[in-house]
Amino acid sequence: MTKVDAAYGRSPASGIAQRIKGLFSRSGRMTVQPSRVASVDHISPDFTLIRLEGELFRAGQWTAGDKIQLAVAPGPIGRTYTPLSWNRQRGVAEVLVYLHGDAPGCDWARRLTAGQDLQVVGPRPSIALNALEQPTILFGDETCFGLALALHNLPGAANIRYIFEVGDAAQTESVLTSLGLHNALLYERRPDDSHLEAIGNEWDRLASGAGSLVLAGKASSIQFVQRANRASSARIHQVKTKAYWAPGKRGLG
Repeated sequence: MTKVDAAYGRSPASGIAQRIKGLFSRSGRMTVQPSRVASVDHISPDFTLIRLEGELFRAGQWTAGDKIQLAVAPGPIGRTYTPLSWNRQRGVAEVLVYLHGDAPGCDWARRLTAGQDLQVVGPRPSIALNALEQPTILFGDETCFGLALALHNLPGAANIRYIFEVGDAAQTESVLTSLGLHNALLYERRPDDSHLEAIGNEWDRLASGAGSLVLAGKASSIQFVQRANRASSARIHQVKTKAYWAPGKRGLG
């Protein structure tokens, strides 16, 4: 019996079965496949880089921007992540977890260790990053860093502008730099959302010459930037959106 299952009074088979059932209920026809945690790197107080290995990552038809779901304990809970890399030759993929508070996915990531077995659903489509018109702008927050790095790691990707609203600009810059993403524009969140007003006021300059726009992360922030883009003289017409979360709601996927 695993420590987690013991703590919640379940047998390993029962706990895993419940988690798989929960993933199936959200994933339709996708099959659940095994993987193993190759390494866990707590790269900052708020971010953990997890490297997964398994046959899934050799055979899975993943394209940059696709997502996977991982079964996290306790209970039938699945958390969705966008891999920032996927190496078919080595059978390895990486996900970056933002540790925001005491959400189940964050608690799971904090206690995860190398060698643990995981159940994975996917990959399945989310945002097709390889079909974007260049130059591209990506706007989001800490929950979007996996998506941003998947875009950054695309062969031949160029002329990409990254704009993030973040809680701690210094920590964010250090994390992104350590992962190879430089020169992102960072706007620290303010309680009155005046940081979004600053982005809106600068949108004509930020969007100038861009061919496509990817908006992800917080639903209300996406809506704000959509309005700023529609009102701009530099309006970008190819727009892809994916709300990952909203206050008071579970992950939107």
